[in-house]
Amino acid sequence: HQWESVQGNLQVSILINDFPFLELTWIPHRVSVCVLQALISLGVDDSLIQLKWPNDLWTDRSKKIAGILCEKKGDVIIAGIGLNLVSAPAAKVDSPSFDAGVVPRREPLSVDEVLEKILFYLSEPMSLTELKLIYEKYALFQVGDSIEWQKDSVGGKTSGRVVGLGAHGEIIVECEGKKIPLFTEDVRAVRLC
Repeated sequence: HQWESVQGNLQVSILINDFPFLELTWIPHRVSVCVLQALISLGVDDSLIQLKWPNDLWTDRSKKIAGILCEKKGDVIIAGIGLNLVSAPAAKVDSPSFDAGVVPRREPLSVDEVLEKILFYLSEPMSLTELKLIYEKYALFQVGDSIEWQKDSVGGKTSGRVVGLGAHGEIIVECEGKKIPLFTEDVRAVRLC
């Protein structure tokens, strides 16, 4: 994945030694929630931000304002965060079906104050139960919402209704009477129906 940005936007990689009691599959959710908490603590209206499963922050239910990628290297996790604080990249012809947006705020936030708050929230303990509650509260895809995802590499799409998050952070969808877990590697494109 490639992020394009300008000065004033946040692009950072953070080394995380450990999140006790959290499986690796929950780490992107944990980092997403910490970014959300940082923005809210700095005065961003929490009703304007959604967590798009599995690892993005959106505004207006349609504009991506942040992306988070996590990777395990040896004993550490590298969390890469890209957050549009002052400007969003222009849409490209071959881009996915979403627009990029900017953190919704009259006055832009500074990179330093946002990073300081993200690091603060990353250092605070959080149980899996608390993480799941916060994530589901701000989830773009709420229980009962219809979503669709790319089923295979040739473009076949499947749709279903969101049931919630599973034990490993996967999104559980009901489709044709069956509950199906979707993991990040299974989802190529997910959008609201």
